[in-house]
Amino acid sequence: GFFLELVSSMLTGSKYGEEFELSPHITDLFLVLAYTALSHLAHRWMFAVYDTQCQLAEEREAHERLLLGVCDATVWVAEDGDRITHSGQRFDHIVGVPALGTRLSHHILQTPVEQARLREAFQRQAADGHCVPAVSLPTTLRNVQLGDVELLIVDRGSNAAATA
Repeated sequence: GFFLELVSSMLTGSKYGEEFELSPHITDLFLVLAYTALSHLAHRWMFAVYDTQCQLAEEREAHERLLLGVCDATVWVAEDGDRITHSGQRFDHIVGVPALGTRLSHHILQTPVEQARLREAFQRQAADGHCVPAVSLPTTLRNVQLGDVELLIVDRGSNAAATA
């Protein structure tokens, strides 16, 4: 582009004995240098964003491994606090059926008290305007062979995670 045109103007001027003037090309030179500088800054900014995304992905993986080390099973529930959007094999084995797409409330003991406690735990998590790391909910699953379990409800942004 610009540099080729500049060299061409210089060569044409020298061939025909004309004096080369840089002043008409100053604006173009400034624009090329400004574009190059902005491109470099944009590249550095995009690299920083990419690097941050990679670090967040690694941190998320580490947190999930930590939760799996502490907890027996993990499920992800939708924003409504009930519909299961992701269920691991451990939770499926605990409840005895594939839980993906089912309601978490279906797997909790079907008494009004237990169902209300489950709703309150998710409402408490959503109602606290500030970041609440986790809400603990001792409850009983419908699988009576297990007895009592403790749900650890962790808000993970747009989706909440419930860990048993």
